[in-house]
Amino acid sequence: MALLEDWRHIIRHAWSVRWMAAAFVFGLGEALTAALAPPDTFALRVGFAVLTAVCSFGALVSRLMVQRELSDGR
Repeated sequence: MALLEDWRHIIRHAWSVRWMAAAFVFGLGEALTAALAPPDTFALRVGFAVLTAVCSFGALVSRLMVQRELSDGR
C-alpha cells in the first residue's frame, strides 16, 4: 500500500470517504450507547447499527462509481 499523492483532494471530494466517515460516527454512537446508556436502549443501538450498515453499503457502492469531483475517477 502507498499513500496517494492527492490524498487531501480525495478526502475532501470522494463520496466513499464521506460515507465511511458517517459509518464511523454511527458505529461510535452504537458503541457508546452500548457502553454508557441504560440497558433498555436496545432500539437505539439497533438504529445505530442499521445506519452504520447503510453508510457502509453507500461507501462500497460509491467506491465503485466514477465521481465527477475527482478528475481521474479515483
